[in-house]
Amino acid sequence: MFALHPLHVESVAWVAERKDVLSTAFWLATMWAYGRWVREQSAGRYALMLVFFAAGLMSKPMLVSLPLVLLLIDFWPLERLGQGRMRALILEKVPLFVLAAASGAVTFLVQRAGGAVGTLEKYPLWARAGNAVVAYVKYLKIFFWPVDLAVLYPHTPGTSLSLGEVLRAGVLLVALTVGVVALRRRAPYLFVGWFWLVVTLLPVIGLVQVGFQAMADRYTYVPFIGLFVAVAWGVPALAGRRRSQLVRAAALAVLVAAALAATAQARLWKNTETLFVHALATTRNNFVVENNFGDYLSNADRAADALPHISEALRMRPDSFEANVNMGRSLVALGRLDDSIPYFSRAARIDPHSSVALNNLARAKFLQGEVAEAIPLYEAAVAAAPALAEPRRWLAIADLMVGRTPAALSQLERAVELEPSSPEWRRLLEGVRALERSPGDPAAVELRGRLAAEHRNAAAALQRRGKSDEARIHLQKALELAGP
Repeated sequence: MFALHPLHVESVAWVAERKDVLSTAFWLATMWAYGRWVREQSAGRYALMLVFFAAGLMSKPMLVSLPLVLLLIDFWPLERLGQGRMRALILEKVPLFVLAAASGAVTFLVQRAGGAVGTLEKYPLWARAGNAVVAYVKYLKIFFWPVDLAVLYPHTPGTSLSLGEVLRAGVLLVALTVGVVALRRRAPYLFVGWFWLVVTLLPVIGLVQVGFQAMADRYTYVPFIGLFVAVAWGVPALAGRRRSQLVRAAALAVLVAAALAATAQARLWKNTETLFVHALATTRNNFVVENNFGDYLSNADRAADALPHISEALRMRPDSFEANVNMGRSLVALGRLDDSIPYFSRAARIDPHSSVALNNLARAKFLQGEVAEAIPLYEAAVAAAPALAEPRRWLAIADLMVGRTPAALSQLERAVELEPSSPEWRRLLEGVRALERSPGDPAAVELRGRLAAEHRNAAAALQRRGKSDEARIHLQKALELAGP
């Protein structure tokens, strides 16, 4: 079941989730080392367990719950949880708890610094707690009936969850918990399997919201092991010996069905388009997928196809920096420069220190023929990201077009320092130097031709917008650069 369950496709098919497979290998290695240490306690065996555990934490912090799972297997199947032994069992795992706490703290700080941890205002506690309760039940549902799976299930606090839905899910969770506790002596595998699921999902259930997802298929890679254990031991025990053939046939049927479903799910990971189209068909109000799919289509020279998806993303989050930038870029690709300006301007207001927004706004102005207006925007983009060479290139070209050769030379020299392997930066720099030194130099002639073309483009853009006087100025400069 672990190998064939459709929810495990994401962890295997998505290269970014290679850490799931790696960390789970270390998880299981830690359990194996713990079993060896229990049979024969020695410093070497304990150290081996710590090494595996530390390697797993460095692969993915999901292993923070492993010390608690070791306490569960102390209960069953190791049967170490005798009278008054709990304190000793906890103390022997203190080094594991310390490593887990350190990993959890570092992960939280890094995620918060990167903006992935949702704020209390954005995801209030009641919304996160309600989502967590409902998510547990949804995970149970897709364990038994894995349909309508998606690469991202959107988190929409305050809009998608009703109080009744949360209460029904809560009652079911309490009933299951009470049931497995009552059966812990007769069916310890149910107790261990259930609490394995509950404990291992805690770091990713959304009480501390990381990212935009309400839940995720990849989060089940380790937690579902508990349910696999409960089913693998529970079904034969329930059926009894007289029904062993029926159980085997049913198990085979389940595995075949899981394999077919997993094969179909794996096909969705063929490319970005198949994955995102399916996600949009199976979820609602999915801002992240709408926006990212639009960005993908725009980058694939399908800007017209991208507009509906980015528009839908903006409908859901009109103040999204990324969606406004993506809309502006798509409109530029379609030649709708005037329409793109408001989106780039809004993105720049949302994040005034973003080089991305400023550079795109400057580029749109430049393509409109407003070269003088583009220069201060390019300068602001350079100031916002001084380590980027790209804005400096266009700032240098704009400077040359308005006669600011020393300023252009300074920008190109810095661009070459930042990207010494770029032939384009070097060719432009050589052209500027040659222009000052020897106008007849081939590099200078090439640069004059480039600038003349830029002036002609600016003139054409201005002419289309009814600015004939400004267009004539650029045409005159183009003629001067072209020579007799």
